Amino acid sequence: TVQTLAVASNDIGVEGVRHLGETMLVNTTITELYLFRNSVGVQGARLLVRALVHSRLKVLNLCHNSLGN
Repeated sequence: TVQTLAVASNDIGVEGVRHLGETMLVNTTITELYLFRNSVGVQGARLLVRALVHSRLKVLNLCHNSLGN
């Protein structure tokens, strides 16, 4: 089973985060998620947070994604 998912520097953007969030609702084994440098933005971060509320995630890396100040 997948426990660590690293999708760094792939420019997945908001749409990619939306799909990833849908996957995280079904895949409950992921405990580490690395999404740095993916142009997630504030909207994508909000989508992701909603999807991760009930996850087993322990590590989330969103650095360099233009999330604001």
